[in-house]
Amino acid sequence: MTKKANKKSVLIVDDDIASINLLSDILEEDYTVYATRNSSSAVEVAKNNQPDVILLDIIMPGLDGFAVINELKGNEETCDIPVIFVTRLDDDENVEKGLSYGASDYITKPFHPARIEYRVNIQIKLLEQIRKQKILTEIQKRALIGEYSGSNNKSLLKMPSEFMDVSKVLLYLVEEYSGDLICRSEWSHPDKNLNTSLNTKFDLNNLAAAAIQSLLTGNSIELCITSNNQSFKEAMKPFRGDLQEYITIPFMENGRLCGVLDFSREEDGREWNSTEIDFAILYSSIFADVFMRNRM
Repeated sequence: MTKKANKKSVLIVDDDIASINLLSDILEEDYTVYATRNSSSAVEVAKNNQPDVILLDIIMPGLDGFAVINELKGNEETCDIPVIFVTRLDDDENVEKGLSYGASDYITKPFHPARIEYRVNIQIKLLEQIRKQKILTEIQKRALIGEYSGSNNKSLLKMPSEFMDVSKVLLYLVEEYSGDLICRSEWSHPDKNLNTSLNTKFDLNNLAAAAIQSLLTGNSIELCITSNNQSFKEAMKPFRGDLQEYITIPFMENGRLCGVLDFSREEDGREWNSTEIDFAILYSSIFADVFMRNRM
């Protein structure tokens, strides 16, 4: 199965086709679902598809679930994937054993569909928080050791792509003499074959300028402009080209507009969620700190 754009993914490892079908029916609307009935191939399937969560049965021919999770946790490419045991073994001994092997959760059969959805969603959210913190910690480390120059702007701008579904991250800086916002650094998704935005001007038409200015006056509770605002999105359509979904965040220096970070992707009918927006705002704050610290 091909991974669906913007969807998290789940791998089901169970020799019972009825269980696989039931779990797939529950999850496939919100997740890309992979499945294997062969426990011996579970690690290879996980390595190839990198699911966000694995649902693992215990009683299977060949390798049982305990042996599978032992291999998953011992492999560098799969050790961080949360594993939820879904099994008929409901005694305390097996629950304790499963958790001791590194399982993140343990669900007994028969199960209620809502329980599966809820428990998978919890693991996804926890994983997102871990990934977000890892990225932000790396950026903060660079800020502390002063690891910043024009040559590695791109590596810093790439970092949000590990947490957000973005096609481009652009850094615009205010030109000292003209006051224009000029793109001075960018990261573009390598598979998108997008034209460069370097040295292009941020289109500060009246609407965009007014929106950014409202953020800077302190009268607005918002910290960014996003395409989630449909009326603003429609008005900005002629100026955005192919990248119609965006989060745009200005940053300041000594009370004056210094630059803008722009996170964007193609229109796909999906709004930015609050986790992505919060991450973009926090990332921008840290990035601005790195940038200012090393411009002094």
